[in-house]
Amino acid sequence: IKPYNFSRIKFENGVILNFKEVKYSKDYVWVRIRFGTGQRQIDPKFKAAVTLAPSLFVPGGLGKVSLDHLRNFNLNYQWGVGLIVDRESFALLGDTRRPSLDREMETMTAFLADPGFRDSANVRIPDLVDSLEQGLTDPTSKALLELSDMLGQGNWLGYPTKKELRATRMAD
Repeated sequence: IKPYNFSRIKFENGVILNFKEVKYSKDYVWVRIRFGTGQRQIDPKFKAAVTLAPSLFVPGGLGKVSLDHLRNFNLNYQWGVGLIVDRESFALLGDTRRPSLDREMETMTAFLADPGFRDSANVRIPDLVDSLEQGLTDPTSKALLELSDMLGQGNWLGYPTKKELRATRMAD
């Protein structure tokens, strides 16, 4: 696709890979994988879980591998994985250096295929809820959230109450 200077690869299973090299990040690689229909496919009764999921995604490890084991497995590699839940899609985000790209792709694939959401990460929920609540009291954050909702970019599930957030568990 010439005007945007990237390559698009379409796989038989429907997955589309867009690849673009940028000059300002010589040895650094960012990976973005979009999939699903995001918030549209989630029952609104799970809005608290959806709010916490991105922050608990990596601490929950993998289904068969804990975060500690995953860190040991990737000890000599630079890797990073994150989750975004948008209105229209889910996205896995990764970042690494070129020499670690194969391991980054393996790690992201593992998170995509077998996320853990282990109960061991439940201990993080109270501090996470406090942090989210504190962030929402900031006038700038409040204004941005209201502006986002007004422009139609906000969370259509609505922001959960503190009680709903505190009652959420990794199993949710």
